[in-house]
Amino acid sequence: FAASAAEVQLAKTGVAKAALVVAKDADKAARFGAADLKWHLGRMTGADFRIITDARPPERFEIRVGRTNRSDAKETFENQQFKVKIAKDFIELVGRDARDYGKFRYCPCEVHGLEGENWPGLYEEQGSMYAVYEFLEKQVGVIWADAYDTGTICPSKPTLEVETGYRLY
Repeated sequence: FAASAAEVQLAKTGVAKAALVVAKDADKAARFGAADLKWHLGRMTGADFRIITDARPPERFEIRVGRTNRSDAKETFENQQFKVKIAKDFIELVGRDARDYGKFRYCPCEVHGLEGENWPGLYEEQGSMYAVYEFLEKQVGVIWADAYDTGTICPSKPTLEVETGYRLY
């Protein structure tokens, strides 16, 4: 990201200042990305980030995961390509996803790590999920040392701010 003086606040003293937004008919990769983003941000800040659909009225500050009817993403992404855009009034985490609208179960468990069923496949297009992970790693400092909760390092940041910028991957 280019150096920028503008910062946006996602949480303040453990209170969420943003809503996570997915399309009403979001694909599985976007829904999983939003669920994983909610878990990581909550673990870092102690805040409860709500996941809403784009069928609801816009929130004051939104983190949009996947293509939504409020998206400004006009790109035609290549396989697994994605973008991370942090603007003064929204964040957009979007990429090329498989057209899989099936159900999945997401259940973070402190003892066993993430448990669930029917997650996006390892080789399926899941650019929106990659955008979420890029954002979590590069912008807020999450480190994944192994595949379990015990290997996920989420710095404690009750007040979380990120700098504005844009990057296409």
